[in-house]
Amino acid sequence: MHTMIQLLSNPAYRSLRFIEAGIFFILVALPLLMKKVPVGWYGFRIPKTVSDERIWYPANVYAAKGMILTGIITIVVAVVLRLTDMPPKMYQLVCTHTFLGAIFLTTIQ
Repeated sequence: MHTMIQLLSNPAYRSLRFIEAGIFFILVALPLLMKKVPVGWYGFRIPKTVSDERIWYPANVYAAKGMILTGIITIVVAVVLRLTDMPPKMYQLVCTHTFLGAIFLTTIQ
């Protein structure tokens, strides 16, 4: 158990978590981008989009592009900042705010 706590507090492990989150966002977005997600399963689900396929697919293609961009930005920031001598807590704070900020901007758009 003590080894697991040490692993979780390792800065390299934290950077891996942000890279994984970015990859996850990209992988979740790809089916939306390719119009493979049936209406209402997951994606940009509001009454207007789930009411009509002609609205659902274009809205989710647009949302998927934002999700992919969020994933890419998260991965790039996590990797680039990992190459600096930034303190681990600051690294985690910057990466978290980058990820959440990108999600927020994607949602607003």
